Amino acid sequence: MQPSTVKVSGVQPVNRTTRNSLVIDVDGNNPSTKYNDRFINPREFLVSEIDGADLLKHISDSIVLLRSLS
Repeated sequence: MQPSTVKVSGVQPVNRTTRNSLVIDVDGNNPSTKYNDRFINPREFLVSEIDGADLLKHISDSIVLLRSLS
């Protein structure tokens, strides 16, 4: 996730709020704490529906993405 008030060169965050309805809302009350649209590899994991293999694959995919940006 990128800081809410900083643009990182070469990194395009995903606009989560227009893709579909969010189950997990991480926006705060002011512009410096708006985080819903700051993720570069977003995925929502609910405790009641979590699958360990899916979580580990997402973490692995995120690390590969991060390395490709470096």
